[in-house]
Amino acid sequence: MLPLKELVIGYHPLIEAIKSGITFRKVYIQSDKKNDTIRELVNDLRVANIPFQFVPKEKMFSISNGNHQGIIGLRSPIEFIDIETLLPTLFEENKIPLIVLLDNITDTRNFGAILRSAEFFGVHCVVIPMKHTADLNEFTIKSSSGALLKMNIARANNLSETIEFLKSSGIQVIGASERSKESIQHADLELPTAIIMGSEDEGISAAIVKDVDKFYKIPREGTIDSLNVSSAAAVFLYEVQRQRSVTNK
Repeated sequence: MLPLKELVIGYHPLIEAIKSGITFRKVYIQSDKKNDTIRELVNDLRVANIPFQFVPKEKMFSISNGNHQGIIGLRSPIEFIDIETLLPTLFEENKIPLIVLLDNITDTRNFGAILRSAEFFGVHCVVIPMKHTADLNEFTIKSSSGALLKMNIARANNLSETIEFLKSSGIQVIGASERSKESIQHADLELPTAIIMGSEDEGISAAIVKDVDKFYKIPREGTIDSLNVSSAAAVFLYEVQRQRSVTNK
């Protein structure tokens, strides 16, 4: 059972909470509840860009055994930011944007470790998709050493559209791939940059690969083929800091 303070239970309380500006990490809807109220709720959730999932009643009662009416909202520990609002502000402040986009990073430990590195190396924003991403909960806070609560986090309905917006705003979008012939050391990271990291199992999804400007590898000396995604993200971010620090000296 989750603590009651993390939950908003029932249709009317959830709608009122959304109207009042409370941020949700996800809304669960009991899968056998199919009626006009549920259809209206789903429409409201889509308009508000809130992830939702239909689940069996057993899942619902594992979260709360109260009278939930088939609807439970999980409050988010953070407020999400709008990348389209943040980016112009960074340029106005003469900052060189550094963005990290996460594609299908569903493991909480990897997600937390990436957030920790992102905060350490001064990333301006981490962008996550609405679906297929690790949950934002106490475990993420712990695995990120609290970085989740300090970082700018944006949530994207469509990563491809977000990438196109970044590229149209003058941001180069790069990705990590051990199959690339070019080392990350050869990238020009003094330019405004967005780094996209994919899942350990599948890498960057096929729908996103075509949107990436260029892929780079991490040079290796040992026999292991690759680093895990959180380690690879840290190496990429260190290289950004190294290049930009040399320039600013």
